[in-house]
Amino acid sequence: MKNPDAGYRTDPPRSRKGAATRGRILETARRMLIADGYDGVVMRNVAGAADMTLGNLQHYFPTREALLAAVVSAEAESDLADIRRLRERADDPQTLLRTTVQTLIRKWRGESGKVTSLLGFLAQHLPVFRDMYRDVYEAFYRELALTIAALDDDVGEREALRRARLVTALLDGASQQVNRGESGRFLDQVADEALRIARG
Repeated sequence: MKNPDAGYRTDPPRSRKGAATRGRILETARRMLIADGYDGVVMRNVAGAADMTLGNLQHYFPTREALLAAVVSAEAESDLADIRRLRERADDPQTLLRTTVQTLIRKWRGESGKVTSLLGFLAQHLPVFRDMYRDVYEAFYRELALTIAALDDDVGEREALRRARLVTALLDGASQQVNRGESGRFLDQVADEALRIARG
């Protein structure tokens, strides 16, 4: 995935201390975003909660948009890393897809979903977030396409990507069905449907 917050961010820190500070800022902003939503992420408040001055915070993230882009990017990378870890440990492509579907729905109904839903909102208002939205989803399609290709040896790359888009649409919708709770039966039904789509 390209660096989606590059349009806003200064160069990444070169020292371990700078990287640790950047990580602390991101975690602080993430907590505020989850607790209070978009309007709750105020640069001065983030700086105070991270025990730093506003000027020091702006050294790392010059604007609120740069900070939010970095938070969303880190969340997407975390979700992609989960998919990769599941694929590395899996013996069976069918079980892998079911586990991937269930894992992502659980994450997207929780804190991860609160963070990444911001991306859809911001993509409607700011061009750099539209680019980021596209890049994040393309990365998910590519990861899911690898699992789909393992299910069907005859599927080409283009068709695997098409099926990955459909599975992602299913996951996005299922994760929004909050009235369904964490019902194991519901997750099984979504996984069954994802397998049907993946097999074509």
